[in-house]
Amino acid sequence: ARRAGGMMRGMTVAGAIREAAAALGPVSDTPRLDAEWLMAKALAATRSSMLLSRMRDAEPHAFAPLVERRASGVPLAYILGSQAFYGRDFAVSPAVLIPRCDSEAVVGAALEIVPPGARILDCGTGSGALLLTLLVTGCVTTTDSRFSREADQQEALDNYVKLATAYIGQGNLERARHHLD
Repeated sequence: ARRAGGMMRGMTVAGAIREAAAALGPVSDTPRLDAEWLMAKALAATRSSMLLSRMRDAEPHAFAPLVERRASGVPLAYILGSQAFYGRDFAVSPAVLIPRCDSEAVVGAALEIVPPGARILDCGTGSGALLLTLLVTGCVTTTDSRFSREADQQEALDNYVKLATAYIGQGNLERARHHLD
């Protein structure tokens, strides 16, 4: 029996991913990869652990609604709630723009031309991906952020706290303190 979205009930994770990839073809350049990320989210698993050990499991009920959202054109990063940028995951929501791979070139250029310890102004911070990446690389040590909307400020602050928490987990309290000040 088919359900909304045209996917079959009672199928395995592997089968559901195959069907979802076919359904996502019209809206994605990477439909199989999108389907895998959505399934990993539905399973609350990493993509690699899903691929290694969960492919014969039953399809979770949470998967079909995620596929339907993606098929309707919602960006994958908004559905997943995060986007990788310069080797780190940043929280994103429809309140902020999704950090793009080509924006990594901006970070690369800044690393080449900005003198160490410089102070920068980041206007329209959004998720904070550019600003936080420059802080983490040590390119800049102090920043001033200007947020275009209150929602942007919350998203960036969430990412700041996540970064500082990672430093605490690594035992680097000085860097964590710096990012939380």
